Amino acid sequence: MNSSIVTGLVVAALGCTAASPAFAQENYRQTVRNEIGRHESDILSNGYQRDRDLLSGSLRQGAQGNTMIQLQAGVSYAIQGACDEDCSDFDLRIFDPSGNQLAEDVATDDWPRLTFTATSTGQYRMVALMPGCSTSPCYWGVQVYRR
Repeated sequence: MNSSIVTGLVVAALGCTAASPAFAQENYRQTVRNEIGRHESDILSNGYQRDRDLLSGSLRQGAQGNTMIQLQAGVSYAIQGACDEDCSDFDLRIFDPSGNQLAEDVATDDWPRLTFTATSTGQYRMVALMPGCSTSPCYWGVQVYRR
């Protein structure tokens, strides 16, 4: 086989390998979006509307991660979370800019929901916790709503 054909095949194979994790991650994001959609009807029927794009990430079993979210004082927020099919328990907490915990959902389920009113305008710290993940990492996402 001539060397240019071999080089082309190697480049094509490497390109497929590099695209595979990104493709898989987008599939997990779509799964999370679908799960959030299954749980959002009562949020929307209570006058909330989506505030921003889906926030997402991945965590291993027992891990937690922080995400900063800019919120406005006096606005009522709902945050709906969900995770992929490898996750059986996903939890959320939210802290105001001063570090005070405003809400948490640590029930043993994979669709936590936080509802609260922002106490001041600023950066709020959302903590995502993954107590139940059968195949690490598990992918999670949250949708922020405002009223």
